[in-house]
Amino acid sequence: MFNSLKYAKILEKAGLPRDQAETHIQILSDVIGEEMATKDDIKSLKFDISKIKSNISRVESSVSKIESSMATKDDISRLESKTAYELQALEHRMTLKLGGLMAAFLATGLTAAKLLFI
Repeated sequence: MFNSLKYAKILEKAGLPRDQAETHIQILSDVIGEEMATKDDIKSLKFDISKIKSNISRVESSVSKIESSMATKDDISRLESKTAYELQALEHRMTLKLGGLMAAFLATGLTAAKLLFI
């Protein structure tokens, strides 16, 4: 903090008249008041920086969670292979069932024809 009384006494001791010392003090106070941060300014800035750091930590944590839940290219490749295998197995089962249905339909048709023509 700027001690204007101490500054005025130093200027007067150096031989400056009181009115000139007061003018120096006023000019210096104006410059310091405009350009210098106060303790409260610094305290507020430190608080803001602390909040920003906290927000950054939360964002980093969220990004880490997202990254850990993301699939890798290997994961996707394994899933594609598994899906292709399951589709082939499903196609095979459906072919067998369709063949069974066709055989049953054919047997039913032949039996019906046999009964009709006997």
